[in-house]
Amino acid sequence: MKIKTLKKTCLACPSQWEGKLDDSSPIYIRYRWGYLSISIGERGKGIDSAINGTEIFGKQIGDSLDGKIELKKVLKLSKLEYENH
Repeated sequence: MKIKTLKKTCLACPSQWEGKLDDSSPIYIRYRWGYLSISIGERGKGIDSAINGTEIFGKQIGDSLDGKIELKKVLKLSKLEYENH
């Protein structure tokens, strides 16, 4: 899976991004309470489709007070490709 566009939507905690995959599916990335979650939605639909969509990656990587993560680490953990990073 390749990410085509991605925008950080929260500058504090939680760390989160919204974007589109190369097939026009929306993607939602969120890191809160030490849990990294990446979800995708239906192709051609809006971000709500991804927020409520299928989790393709989920992992507890920090403690319950952790809510900040760099995109570089997200990409490394999830093995997603993003050429604009």
